[in-house]
Amino acid sequence: MSLLITFNRAASAELSEATAWYESKRIGLGKEFIAEIEQLCDAASEHPLQFAVVHKDIRRVVAKRFPFSVSSALLFDLPCRAEKRSSGSLPKI
Repeated sequence: MSLLITFNRAASAELSEATAWYESKRIGLGKEFIAEIEQLCDAASEHPLQFAVVHKDIRRVVAKRFPFSVSSALLFDLPCRAEKRSSGSLPKI
């Protein structure tokens, strides 16, 4: 099972800028850059716990050909339910 990979705005902007920069150096190089980044994202999606932790829950997948990396964190969007106990306090999570 693969996980969904999304980019925040800053990461999307950086990716676009890097792609344009590589394309300006050589026609087709931007496309090659994107292909490698897609491979990194696929790897992070398929094996999210395989890569090195760089800070708390953030893991990094490093590109081989370009000086670039993809940092990822597993985010869970699970419903949370709080219940009152008979004593009136909330349960510890």
